[in-house]
Amino acid sequence: MDWLACDFVAGGWQIKRVQRLMVLSQTYRMASTANLVAEKVDPTGTLMWRFRPQRMDAETVRDAILAVSGRLNLAPSGPGVYPKISREVLETQSRPGDGWHTSEPSQAARRSVYVFVKRTLLVPELEVLDFPSTEEACEQRVVSTVAPQALTFLNGEFIHEQAQAFAQRLSAEAGDASAAQIEAAYRLAFSRSPSEQERASLLEFLSKQQAQIEAIPRVSSLLRPRASRRSRHCAWCC
Repeated sequence: MDWLACDFVAGGWQIKRVQRLMVLSQTYRMASTANLVAEKVDPTGTLMWRFRPQRMDAETVRDAILAVSGRLNLAPSGPGVYPKISREVLETQSRPGDGWHTSEPSQAARRSVYVFVKRTLLVPELEVLDFPSTEEACEQRVVSTVAPQALTFLNGEFIHEQAQAFAQRLSAEAGDASAAQIEAAYRLAFSRSPSEQERASLLEFLSKQQAQIEAIPRVSSLLRPRASRRSRHCAWCC
């Protein structure tokens, strides 16, 4: 920090010059990849031998989900958009839905920087990941890990829609072969190929899921209700 301060003064107090110096430095461009030897010498990363892994902010997470599913709308500029919010969340308002419109799906899938911000009503996927408070100045975002985050991203309608879109994208781009779909899924979601262990585990999982799905009609036929003895015209019994 002392060296940067001296360089800042020597460089004519040019802020952009210092910013360029920092982002082009070897330290700033370090990868977050672990190194067993370095971890033994400096486990806390004090010597900055790698970039410290950190969670993406709320807007980036939402944009990444849309990008992986193939639904992200990259159109620039324009008015704010209103992503769909569930009825349960809207009913928390004194006047449910007041001040929150519904954008077309293609518009609602625009980058999060264009999402309309209403002080008393935030998009759940953003709020749960520590979106800045709308009631006061936020000089630094907090990073929390709480149960509602997992519940929102497991049960939320937005996540289910994007998961379905992702499945459709894999089917369209990789065909029906499970191995090809797994490879495409990892390339799109993680920018890498799956390991042999991951590939084998997922192939086994997909095989079990397929077997369960194929068994559903047979189970349904076994559980079909009998005709009512009281009325032969009734297809279902009480």
